[in-house]
Amino acid sequence: MLYTHVLSLFDCLSQEKELEASKKEKVKEVKLEAEVKMLKKENEALRRHIAVLQAEVYGARLAAKYLDKELAGRVQQIQLLGRDMKGPAHDKLWNQLEAEIHLHRHKTVIRACRGRNDPKKPLPSPVGHVRAHLVNAL
Repeated sequence: MLYTHVLSLFDCLSQEKELEASKKEKVKEVKLEAEVKMLKKENEALRRHIAVLQAEVYGARLAAKYLDKELAGRVQQIQLLGRDMKGPAHDKLWNQLEAEIHLHRHKTVIRACRGRNDPKKPLPSPVGHVRAHLVNAL
């Protein structure tokens, strides 16, 4: 009888150990699942951020191309207008042109900085740009 009692105690202890091991395993699983969920959320947020940055770079490249072409056209116009000018009138024209170029550059930088400081205001996207295509491509 004592032998059976000892065996039942031994069985009870082994069952407790198994239960404790099972609990530890479940806790590990839950922690891993929570970490995976958190990493998936972070990954998705980073993908969205990448898409926004790609759109911003794309827009900046288009704007730079446009501004380069516009500036080249303006310079050509001024060259045509100033071809008959000589001396101080010619210098005055070019000084004014240079001042306007610097002013527009300064305004562009200020606009870009203000746009980046307001998180609620979405960054401008290029014409014909579809954000979903970028997100799906990732």
